[in-house]
Amino acid sequence: NHLLRLRACISVSVIVGQTKIASCCAVDFEGTIRSSCTKSKAVGCIVKKDFPSIYRTEWLAEMVGIILGDGALTNTQLRISLDKKVDREYAVFVSQLMYRIFHEKPSWTEYENVITLTLSGVGLVEALEDLGLQRGNKVAHQVGLPLWVYSRLTFQKACVRGLMDTDGGVYFHRHKVNGIRYRNFGVSFSNHSLPIIRGVSRILERQLRDCRV
Repeated sequence: NHLLRLRACISVSVIVGQTKIASCCAVDFEGTIRSSCTKSKAVGCIVKKDFPSIYRTEWLAEMVGIILGDGALTNTQLRISLDKKVDREYAVFVSQLMYRIFHEKPSWTEYENVITLTLSGVGLVEALEDLGLQRGNKVAHQVGLPLWVYSRLTFQKACVRGLMDTDGGVYFHRHKVNGIRYRNFGVSFSNHSLPIIRGVSRILERQLRDCRV
């Protein structure tokens, strides 16, 4: 009385240039198609990589800030580019943060004065787009902070932390009033996307008394 199932692997291939892209699915006797794509290097197939679910956390909010600052999303990759001379220690932190969030260690490459951390996968890019990020040129698209970042104060602080670590700076403002010299500590942030500037300003104005754009 046992139901026997016959399963076969159906491979649908598309030739793009010199690259074969294949999608493999398991089909049982009852005609139910079960999506279970498998990697098969033996036949030269490139299969979409599966990434675990990405949850909205403080860690992710900080990573969003890092991506908006020194990151880039292409059609297939997430890349973070940092200064080789001054950001090496920070690059180690970012690499560990990427592993914590995406459960995969990014590749580490060095060229001239740049350290590049890279994660590849169309599924990852699509997941980040679902979280409010955008592939392509951030300046041309004039991207802003994802709306979910504003839902919690911890998300806002974490996102700004990531942005400040990549596009921010600190300075001392020296001035004289009525013959008395003053030295005030200041924080600066610059970015070529106006919506990002407005988003950071919106968050800082709620936390600081003196924030000017």
